[in-house]
Amino acid sequence: MKCNKVIAVCLVLLMSIAFFSACGSKDNNTQPADTSNTTDNSTTTDLADSETNDTDTEHKPKDKYDWHPDLEPEPDAKLLLWESQGGEEEFTLAAMKRFNEIYPNIQLEFAPIGQTDSAAQLELDGPNGNGADVFAMAHDHLGRVIEAGLVLENDALSKDVYETNIINATSIGGKWYGYPTAVETYLMFYNKELVDTPPTTFQEVFDFAKTFNDPANNKFAFMFDVDDSYYTYAFLSAYGADLFGPKGDDPNQLGLDTQEAVDAMKFYQSIRDIYDVNAEDASLDMAVSSFTNDNCAFIITGPWTADTLRDAGCNFGIAPIPAVAEGKNPKPFSGVRANYINAYTKYPNASKILAAFLSSKEMIQLRIEMIDKVSPRKDIVPDNEFNKAIYDQFLSSHPMPSIPEMAAYWNAMAGCYANIWNGEDVVTELEGAAQAMRNAME
Repeated sequence: MKCNKVIAVCLVLLMSIAFFSACGSKDNNTQPADTSNTTDNSTTTDLADSETNDTDTEHKPKDKYDWHPDLEPEPDAKLLLWESQGGEEEFTLAAMKRFNEIYPNIQLEFAPIGQTDSAAQLELDGPNGNGADVFAMAHDHLGRVIEAGLVLENDALSKDVYETNIINATSIGGKWYGYPTAVETYLMFYNKELVDTPPTTFQEVFDFAKTFNDPANNKFAFMFDVDDSYYTYAFLSAYGADLFGPKGDDPNQLGLDTQEAVDAMKFYQSIRDIYDVNAEDASLDMAVSSFTNDNCAFIITGPWTADTLRDAGCNFGIAPIPAVAEGKNPKPFSGVRANYINAYTKYPNASKILAAFLSSKEMIQLRIEMIDKVSPRKDIVPDNEFNKAIYDQFLSSHPMPSIPEMAAYWNAMAGCYANIWNGEDVVTELEGAAQAMRNAME
């Protein structure tokens, strides 16, 4: 009996030890796992997955960056990027380096093809598979590449951060294609050695000319390239004669044989009273030279002339082109620099991610810091007076129409503006130009 009791006690003790040992083991398993040595199998996949590792903001583009589209890049994507040389190339190489910090598995290559040459180059290289996956292009070339079926729609960016005229400039037929990176336009430069503040109306310019002009010594209050169809359009548009309509996309709205165009060109012709030089002699070079020598107070040109003026030691300011009459403000042509996606790319998702990255707030800010371009985004405020003036003028500009019919405008108006300036009948010249455009577009 005693033996049986001893055996029973021993069994109870053994069961108790086993029970508490099991409980101890379970408690130990509730401690956090050691993740210090955990590595990602695929950096690209994890970077694009906003649900993975919620505490890791360094590798979550969709959470950290506003630019990231909801796309997965193709495995082993290799992208060729075309961009202009000079400052644009310097910026692009810096941006590519940053992109690869986020997407090391996407291989990037750069080739120096300028934004004004890329459309023609893509027509040659796109269909045979040698074209860039992402390429920079001036927006007014968009029509020709759309007509050739060479670009993909932009379905990766939000339109919310762009002004309507930027969307219109980089769209065709209601479809958006461009990934905007910068804007530019021309405006009035004024010589601070001669005037303290810029004029807000052309009447002020006319009044200044009364005491300033000295034609015998080539001194004129106001000078510009009077027969250049790019600059002179600002006056044609002042009365509401919008080329190809408000959006620049309707070839049936020429805006030339209208009363608005007639009124605008009659005012333009009246500028000859204060700048009495034949059209063939009134070049931009002449205007810039006179401006730097204090023989001219006001010229119309763009930011591309600023370095020339600075190098000449010229003290200048910039402002919107003055109103030609009350409520009649010139709407100069403007340009939108943007990237586009080659329709023949093997890696459309990766290409869209890269293009969206180059249009991100972070990259646009870097572009400004490196090469001082004017932002296309509403959420980046120009940080200096010069860029602010350009952006303000851009807001009231008419982006150059990008439809293929735009070629007819350049051809028809090349002589029209010169003839009007030199005294030919305004109505006759405009009607002739309108007919020439219609003939060219048939």
